[in-house]
Amino acid sequence: MKKPVLSLSENKNNKCKTASKASLALAFILCFILSSCNLRETEHMFLNTGETLSFPARQSASFVQGINIDGNDFFIFADYRTNKELTIYDREGSLHSKIGFDSLCYMEGRYFKDCHVTDSVILLVTEVKDHVLTLNHNGVLKALHYYDNIRDIRDVEFNPTAYLQDSLFYISADSYDRNMGLNLSDGVIWCDNQNDTNEMWCVIDSFYSRFLKSGDIAVEFTKFLIMDSIIILTSQYSDSIYLYNMSGNLKDAIRVKSHYFATKANPVTEDMFAKDNDAINHNLWYNSWIYKIVYDKYRKYYYCFINGPQKAKRISDFSIIVYDTDFNPIFEQLFNGYEYDCICYVNDEGLFLKKTDSRNHSFSLFTIK
Repeated sequence: MKKPVLSLSENKNNKCKTASKASLALAFILCFILSSCNLRETEHMFLNTGETLSFPARQSASFVQGINIDGNDFFIFADYRTNKELTIYDREGSLHSKIGFDSLCYMEGRYFKDCHVTDSVILLVTEVKDHVLTLNHNGVLKALHYYDNIRDIRDVEFNPTAYLQDSLFYISADSYDRNMGLNLSDGVIWCDNQNDTNEMWCVIDSFYSRFLKSGDIAVEFTKFLIMDSIIILTSQYSDSIYLYNMSGNLKDAIRVKSHYFATKANPVTEDMFAKDNDAINHNLWYNSWIYKIVYDKYRKYYYCFINGPQKAKRISDFSIIVYDTDFNPIFEQLFNGYEYDCICYVNDEGLFLKKTDSRNHSFSLFTIK
């Protein structure tokens, strides 16, 4: 049977349909090209300005933080074991002040493991005891805090990091309930730094119950960040950023999606740890995880650092995901672990990233295009 011949009207109609499809395709291509050009024109990225700051701190000292006091930047290093001292430099690399820890270490019986410096005080976190010491900038001990009000049922160990905001002191801690025989996991606790009593109270407790199973070992979450009305918390065992109000109620969880790394390391179980005492470290060496959140108050951005698997001993590539204040992702950039690590300081000029070179304590300044 012969195929019917299209009428002129049908043929004309078909040509119109074909032309219409071609026009739509052309319009789509033009829109794609224009949008691509627009994306390229508005694409953000970190740019190295070429400015470098270097400090003569001892190799045994680690960078603690940068701080701006009365418009001046200071870079703070701590040596908790060898020289047992805190050194503060201005941005030109000149020594501003030095505070020794010898007498404090003798008083506590062990070393310190973390500190946080504000424009008025220094907070020192003990390595073993659940103590936090408050010093003035001359190194004089002003207060001693410890988690004593529920010691009858819990063993507690403080973990980095610590914050002091509006006279309230916050720190993360492990806790173990002796009556129940359970590891209550990590939380955030606080006390009034101006209060004469030493009592400290939970604001976030049993954080890991959200995603750890029975038999999994809880280790401290990576970092937390105190803002005006929220506590921002991350964990190497989770792929999300958790937002709590100041009463410790979970308000939101933002899934972190990296273009370069997975953002969750599988928990180590008690059986795995029994076979390998270094299993927790291996877990973090060979996996990717959320390292910390940093707030840039000058540009109203959050910087989320994603630590990648180790390429060599203590060398890992990492990326920074930049979010707006509503945690909408803006862009992500990959950094070479042989050049930089996740240690940073933010000021009105931009982001200072610490160079990996172990011979010096140097920082490169990056701005956002």
